[in-house]
Amino acid sequence: MVFKKIYNLAFSSKWLLLTNTISCTSLLGLADSFVQRIDNKVKNGHNKTPKMDSQNWFRTARVASMGLALGPMNHFWYKWLDSRVFDRLIYRMIGIALLEGKSVRESLEEYRRKFFHVLTLDFCVWPPTQAFNFWLLPPQFRVLYVSIIQLVYNCFMTCNMPSSQIEQLRHFWVADALFHRHNRSVKYVEDGNFLVLAETAEWADLWPRLISNLGFILLFIFSILFNFALLLISLSKSKQTYLKKVQCLIANLAFCNIIFSSGLLIYTFLIDVYYDVDSFEILVELNSEVRLAKVWPLAKQVIHYEMVDNFALAQTIILLMISVDRYCSLFPNYSPFTRKPCAMAVLSLVPYLLAMLLLDTQVLAAALDVTAAVSIRLVALIAPPLLALVFTVCSVIRLVQKAPTTYRNYDLSCSLTLLLILLVQLVEKFSFFLELLSENFHFEITMGNAEDNRVLHRILHIYFVSSHYLLLLSPLYIVVFILAFAGYYRSRMIKTGEKLAEWLRCKRRPKLDYSTETMRSIIAEQSRARQMRAYSVHS
Repeated sequence: MVFKKIYNLAFSSKWLLLTNTISCTSLLGLADSFVQRIDNKVKNGHNKTPKMDSQNWFRTARVASMGLALGPMNHFWYKWLDSRVFDRLIYRMIGIALLEGKSVRESLEEYRRKFFHVLTLDFCVWPPTQAFNFWLLPPQFRVLYVSIIQLVYNCFMTCNMPSSQIEQLRHFWVADALFHRHNRSVKYVEDGNFLVLAETAEWADLWPRLISNLGFILLFIFSILFNFALLLISLSKSKQTYLKKVQCLIANLAFCNIIFSSGLLIYTFLIDVYYDVDSFEILVELNSEVRLAKVWPLAKQVIHYEMVDNFALAQTIILLMISVDRYCSLFPNYSPFTRKPCAMAVLSLVPYLLAMLLLDTQVLAAALDVTAAVSIRLVALIAPPLLALVFTVCSVIRLVQKAPTTYRNYDLSCSLTLLLILLVQLVEKFSFFLELLSENFHFEITMGNAEDNRVLHRILHIYFVSSHYLLLLSPLYIVVFILAFAGYYRSRMIKTGEKLAEWLRCKRRPKLDYSTETMRSIIAEQSRARQMRAYSVHS
């Protein structure tokens, strides 16, 4: 009874601000205490108990004092739905740095250094947290719920990770395997001696390199064009009808392939044509003295990590979503149409949120450790094609058993096309899984003797190189398979081809003169009426 009175009083409108402030302050201090005890346990050894005087109570008080500002801020934010950008991205990092006795310049430098990492952590934690918060919780419990989530969140925020460790979280990955060249950056002068990192952007050498890489450049350009056509076909619909979910997912796949092909095109032009260097790291070092030197690390982040590494993973996740849709379409209660376009648009963002945030190596390493981050990313590389293959095989077997109809034939052709794509993807991803496992964990397969090992390594090398080409071709062969073998897209392409052929032959369909036809029908109806009257008179 007493607890109920305290509970009602604490969460009443009169004392809710004080309750939110106290809960936020205490949970911030509790989170810092947890972090300090874990640090002391690690420093003193796992078999020893840390002393109580090792607790830095002044640091705990500094962190907890932030709750005096964050508690009221969160209270009024949830009351009036103000912006949280200032709190999450600026106030907290700079405020804690100032409370630690750092100067304004040092605080701003810490804000600049940790901005991206705090932003990625916020994107991983707060969107699902706030979705649950606004949809399911009563308003008076929102700040308390968020404060409890902050208990875990602040454990990561109060951990001071050195910037050198942050910059080394990335390991050898897909883009490194695709675009790592050998001995390109070693240039020789006239006397035969070599000059490391010589100037490579010579116009005399640019055209031969452009010609030698023209095949790949045209491949990526055609991939972009074909996927753009697939995107338009997927998003086109008849009047007064809804788009199918599979069409929206394929449109999302086409968009992903466009970004992925653009990244491959830019990467190829920079590494293989214009600069002719070993890797993007050499490219960044080569441009360290130019006027826009600070742009190149950002370009590496966008092109190397996001457009190539993460969009390659997003491609497999979208294929998994298509296979799940094909499997769910077997059930009679499943609606294949998108009656809520906004929900489908939000669902289309899921692959990119997973690939660029939750499954990103840098975010995982910040939350866990580097070894665990690479391990999770390896599982994320091989698991989606395997799961998608299971769902697709189930849908194909069930559709084959059904009686043939028009809709069944369309669904079967789509599932068979997806099965063909997934088989190629599985061969490709398993090769990358073995290669990345070897590069990151020094994993090797041996046969017992030197000769067999040489043969095995030669076979694996051919397998790895072939998988590299398959990944480079993936945006193109996926769209070609869909346009050629999926029934709906094949019929649309045939109709488009017929219209294009008529346009090229300058042959237009004859237009029907509706006015003439209408007059003829009116005259015929009048003649028939006169005949009927004449017949009635004679009878």
